[in-house]
Amino acid sequence: MLDHCPYYEWKGGWFSGDYYCQKKQENINSTQYETYCKKNYERDGYGECPIYKHKEETGGCFITTIICNIIGLEDKNIYLMLLRKFRDKYLQKNPNTIQILEEYDFIGPLISQSLAQDPNKEQIAREIFINNLVPIFDEICNDNYQKAIKKYTEMVKQLIKRYNLTILELTISSENEYDYNKDYSLYGHGRLQHKIA
Repeated sequence: MLDHCPYYEWKGGWFSGDYYCQKKQENINSTQYETYCKKNYERDGYGECPIYKHKEETGGCFITTIICNIIGLEDKNIYLMLLRKFRDKYLQKNPNTIQILEEYDFIGPLISQSLAQDPNKEQIAREIFINNLVPIFDEICNDNYQKAIKKYTEMVKQLIKRYNLTILELTISSENEYDYNKDYSLYGHGRLQHKIA
């Protein structure tokens, strides 16, 4: 059972550091932490948190990050670090995989939000971790990038179905639209805004 918001993270050491909101992706002050983040979100829900409730903010958390948070793994665990490196060093630099990142920016926050509010989130997060994230991790470690991507997309489809998320319209760029001068470093962070049914 989490004693704080699953999007909350302490960035620092024992004696100094910052309160950090992974949804907003920036530091928050101690008043915000005491008022909103330091709660039992299984029992109390997200309450009046302005960051979480703000409709225009679609940042959300990585699906993998929220899963690791729920099962109690730290943000800099080996799985998240490798998945982020795979995104930054391979997916963002490959014209054939930018579409995956665009789709993730749309659906990632919706899935993360649904999972965070699921009353069975601990069991579901453990199942996803064992059945999906660990095999994806193994494929990346073995340089089987296409297999990793396939397993990732299968996981996302399962979660879309589980949470009955209906996509109305999603405009995705094609390989022909890949701009080699464009900075794609923000792609794949779950921060784009689209419409859902």
